[in-house]
Amino acid sequence: MSVQVRPLLLILKVSDRIDLITANAAGLCERMRESLMSSGQQP
Repeated sequence: MSVQVRPLLLILKVSDRIDLITANAAGLCERMRESLMSSGQQP
């Protein structure tokens, strides 16, 4: 039983980390887009 649970926890940890990274990347893109818009340049 514990042998099957451990990989699941590992997968959950990795997916949580990926979610954090993608959320940070999305926030960064949004901020860059806002700064471009405010400076008057269209992408």
